[in-house]
Amino acid sequence: MKKLITSQVLLILLLSVITNFGLHAQTFQNTYMPGGDDNYVAGVAVANDYWVAGNTNSFGPAAGTEHILLSRYNGATGANTWDRKYYDGANPGTSYTATDIQAGYGTLTPSISGPLPCNLLACPVFAPNVNSVAIPKSKNYFYVTGYYKDAAFGVRRPFMLKLGNNGNILWVRTNIFAAGAIYDEVGVSAESCPNGDMMMVSSVTNPATGLTFPAITRVDINGVLLWRYFYNPVTFQPLCNFIPRQSCVYREFVNGTPNDPIGITITGEKNTPGVIGSTHFVMRVKYDGLMMWKMDYPLISSTGVGSNDQGWDIMVEDEAVGAAATVDNFVITGLSNAVGIGATPGSLGFLSRVDVNTGAFVNAHRFGTPGSTLPPAPLTYGQGIYQARMVPQNVVITGGVDDPNNGIFSDTYLLEMDITNGTLINSHHYPLTTPNFPRTESVVSVNSGYPTTGYFLSTNAFDPYGLGTLTDGHVIKTDGLGRVNAATCHSDTLKLIMDTVKSNPIQFCTEQVCDNFIQHVLVMKKKVNPHTLCFSPTKLADGVEESLELGEYEIGVFPNPVTNNASIKLLFTSLEAGNYSIKILDINGRVVENLSRYFEAGDQQLDMETRQLTDGIYLITITDGVQTGSTKFIKMK
Repeated sequence: MKKLITSQVLLILLLSVITNFGLHAQTFQNTYMPGGDDNYVAGVAVANDYWVAGNTNSFGPAAGTEHILLSRYNGATGANTWDRKYYDGANPGTSYTATDIQAGYGTLTPSISGPLPCNLLACPVFAPNVNSVAIPKSKNYFYVTGYYKDAAFGVRRPFMLKLGNNGNILWVRTNIFAAGAIYDEVGVSAESCPNGDMMMVSSVTNPATGLTFPAITRVDINGVLLWRYFYNPVTFQPLCNFIPRQSCVYREFVNGTPNDPIGITITGEKNTPGVIGSTHFVMRVKYDGLMMWKMDYPLISSTGVGSNDQGWDIMVEDEAVGAAATVDNFVITGLSNAVGIGATPGSLGFLSRVDVNTGAFVNAHRFGTPGSTLPPAPLTYGQGIYQARMVPQNVVITGGVDDPNNGIFSDTYLLEMDITNGTLINSHHYPLTTPNFPRTESVVSVNSGYPTTGYFLSTNAFDPYGLGTLTDGHVIKTDGLGRVNAATCHSDTLKLIMDTVKSNPIQFCTEQVCDNFIQHVLVMKKKVNPHTLCFSPTKLADGVEESLELGEYEIGVFPNPVTNNASIKLLFTSLEAGNYSIKILDINGRVVENLSRYFEAGDQQLDMETRQLTDGIYLITITDGVQTGSTKFIKMK
């Protein structure tokens, strides 16, 4: 989750009052390239579209090698607009793995602090690419982070990537050496500041000690290095790991204006090497890279039982929750497990709040499905968190839930919760998503321009269409209550139980060091791949729905049957741009509708009126002059 503390409300958080909360229109589920081997890691909503970053093994060059994927979806219909793949032009066999994406909001103003020196070691400034200048006051670019494998040293290196909204590469920065040592480093979170600065949080492991700790790198809108620090706990406390998972940016409220400096806060997992168990930690860092505080928060149940937990996402609560026009607390979600670590049977999701200025613990609540006396025990975890649509004290959380004894098999869920008292507002799960654990669910809230208030989720589907055993990227658009087209794309109410937990926070110190950056060259490849929209599922006896998969020359109709004078949506994939002939024939083979349309290559949806048709069975065909697809639909009262 990415939310900036500011009195100015960003585009993706503009919320409109919807009087009809029962509306199910304009929701969808869409699976990327069923039968491929692809995954999504995070998404952002910008300019009425949903943009998702992930990784693909499905199209070349160097098939079987993982490369960065950027997909663009129409926010109203779910239709895929285009896909872009990014790979190393000089070394196409090198895997590049994306882990996070953030929309850029820069205005090309200078950095608030200007270039800053690092302590202990100097941080050299590298020059920007000649094509790296963004359009002033634009919101037309994205920051992506992740890692690639350095074959020469056998470790992973992070990258910082800036993309235009057409998918073009603006610049990319990649790491080579870390303070003279060979560290393994993975970019885990990308953030954008209002002035265009990018901040990357990375997870660094020292092979010599085996310890993992956070690093933060800040560059300006052109990719020029401002500062880079390691937050290494080795010399200040007993040996332990601080593994970062996600971050959020915040306004520091020095002057109480939107021009206040922008800092960053991290959550993740703190553990001791060789010891089972973990606690979630939070670390606040100022705009200049200096750490303010770091604490970990072992959760304790109301009966005094401790648990192992991991922080997986963090946000800042709405300014309206507190008494003053400032943010009082950070809000974290993740996983709590009394028997071990990781997403295993018995896990619960949690929400916790900590004070922005001091890190003091405020409150926490755990949630999960009702327990079962039969194995396997259910599990739940929180993966992504975001501000809810309209109520300041409410947030939405997405993650994974597995409760086989109650017919829930590794589904993605969405819940809405009051952060002040833990009240559960609503919750739903989506049976079409069946990936392996762990997953990378993310969620954003969107306004009525999409065209209904609701939520976008990105997750991964473990081939729910029976095409193999590989992973497919999956996107979901819900209505304002978390539902997906009740009559077509399946979503069920999820029954959850809650409890309140306590914590005794522990404060830690840190040291900071930095290293060098260079740049590698990435190459973009355009590709329009087949996507499957969930518009014609088959209802099964156990309540799980399957989606109609459209092949290369197949078409679909929704709704089917069509009643009264409603319009239908013709669904198909045009492999090439061109003119297509569409005909509707009655049961006697007579043409009752004949039209021609031009379509670009990609997934298509065409609205067609049916009021001129009498009740009966009809055949609809579409052809490009070479290939023809057809299907039947029924018109009835």
